[in-house]
Amino acid sequence: RNSTTIDGVIAIDPVMLQSLLALTGGVTTSDGTVLDGTNAAQILLNSIYVKNGDANDTQSDAFFTETAGLCFEKILTSLSTVNMADLLKTLETNVQEHRLLIWSNDEACESTLEQLGVSGCIETDAAHPVLGVYMSNKTYGKIDWYLDYSTNVGQATLNADGTVSYPVTSTFTNTLTTDEAQTFGHMILGAAQTGDMTTVVSLLAPAGGTISNVNASGTPISPFAESSYESHDLWMSTLHIGCGETVTVTYTVTASSTASMADGLTVRSTPTCHE
Repeated sequence: RNSTTIDGVIAIDPVMLQSLLALTGGVTTSDGTVLDGTNAAQILLNSIYVKNGDANDTQSDAFFTETAGLCFEKILTSLSTVNMADLLKTLETNVQEHRLLIWSNDEACESTLEQLGVSGCIETDAAHPVLGVYMSNKTYGKIDWYLDYSTNVGQATLNADGTVSYPVTSTFTNTLTTDEAQTFGHMILGAAQTGDMTTVVSLLAPAGGTISNVNASGTPISPFAESSYESHDLWMSTLHIGCGETVTVTYTVTASSTASMADGLTVRSTPTCHE
């Protein structure tokens, strides 16, 4: 709606911010809150909503605005004093966990970012299979702080046609207790205010591969259905995860015949709140 030209965008999440503050030292807000390398993620993703509750959206917004400015200034002015090896290790870890994403308006620069794995692009090389396990919170609250997620890839099987299949198990646990849920409002619990999670799970097959035999424990709000995304096989479902409950999803991922068993199957997933 205006003539502003955007050269690029750098996005980091609060967990990465915490890891940077661990290197540079923390900051203190005007209300005396200290954010540092041990607590920044919890304060920004959970504690501020517990503290302010439902009636103080304006107060929370002001806190985030102040915090962003303080942290940005602290990191920029302190990087020259940080051990470079520690900084590179921190950046590497956050790139691997997809907590750092960068987009550039310059095509040559964007191509380099894709090669570095920070562009957010989907892997299209069938020889290096990447399974995507992506989660989208539909509870419409800040309840994801209490989501515990993991994916386990089992032993590979070489099929007669040269493709490679892997048994995969993804688990999604709502660590929020019923007692805790009774103390929170809609900012954390969402519209239902029950403490239950509504989470859309998307399973994206590797390039040239497929996903099959998808089964979920419990009672999903919607069964897993197959479609496609940018020529990748895609399975999606909306899961209902009650307080203290775990939903287990099992499935088979088959990689292209160009993939090597020696390379294995890489899993890329939505970063969760915890390191």
